[in-house]
Amino acid sequence: RIIRAAYKFYGKNCRKCAKAYAIEQQLTDGRIIRYGEVGSKGNAKVGAVARDQKIGIVSFTRMLHLEMYTGKGDPKQSLTIRPSCPKRKKCKATYERRSDLMNPTDDLRAWEKSTFGSGY
Repeated sequence: RIIRAAYKFYGKNCRKCAKAYAIEQQLTDGRIIRYGEVGSKGNAKVGAVARDQKIGIVSFTRMLHLEMYTGKGDPKQSLTIRPSCPKRKKCKATYERRSDLMNPTDDLRAWEKSTFGSGY
């Protein structure tokens, strides 16, 4: 299920990365996946997603940024915690992730094995 359709991945004020979007999907077990570096607003709309449904394309960076969350964090808190900068002052942005960020490696390996077999 798409819980947040395409939005600017790097925020509103990043001109050079204005074409990089993100999409958030919640799995049936509650985990949340954020696909970053999505190239356009694409087909993603809030709501149900069918298996193999195309929800976006990779951006001009030619890479996909993938984040996985347990879904047990504060649902009112954004997945990215942006620093607060006083208006008209430059500050170095240090972005933090919500506390339920998880390592997706085991899930990706299980998908790889089920898709390509153990000899891959």
